[in-house]
Amino acid sequence: MLLNDEVGVECDIWAFGCIAFRLFTGHEAFVNEHTDQMQVFENIKKEKYSLTEIEGSEARSLISGILKNNVRDRLTIAQIKAHPYFADTHWNQILENN
Repeated sequence: MLLNDEVGVECDIWAFGCIAFRLFTGHEAFVNEHTDQMQVFENIKKEKYSLTEIEGSEARSLISGILKNNVRDRLTIAQIKAHPYFADTHWNQILENN
């Protein structure tokens, strides 16, 4: 999206990864107190963020699988739902309750 690529569900998945990162850490993935707007852009392009504050290998794996710039490398919705982080999640039950 930053490079004027087509926008689709893949952007929503990446945005979900940004939200999940913030939920896990309390701060944004590509920003620290010293980053300006251009540095944020560069950090996103280079996939420069730290997973050290995220506890658990499954959570780190989930975030790193989602925050991929190349959509072919990014996890799909089906892969996210099947990811070990969500091993105890009963998706059909969640859908039935809504």
